Amino acid sequence: MDPACLTLGLFLPRLAMLYFWLNQGLPPVPMPDSVELILAVAVPRVLILIMIYHSMGICGWFFVHLLAALAVYGGSAYKAARD
Repeated sequence: MDPACLTLGLFLPRLAMLYFWLNQGLPPVPMPDSVELILAVAVPRVLILIMIYHSMGICGWFFVHLLAALAVYGGSAYKAARD
């Protein structure tokens, strides 16, 4: 995967998937296209984690994206519980 796309995926995951799809095509993921589409719309960070795992394995980028996903989802859950 392209490092520019991986960096963009930290901040704007849907835009990163669109960029990657237009330039190089998304890496193959071992799941049906309908599930891939639902993940891309509903929880794109999870789909990016799956793509990183299947194309590069568990590496530094995987952990960086995992921490970003936990921060985003944990922060939004904390804010929802506080309000």
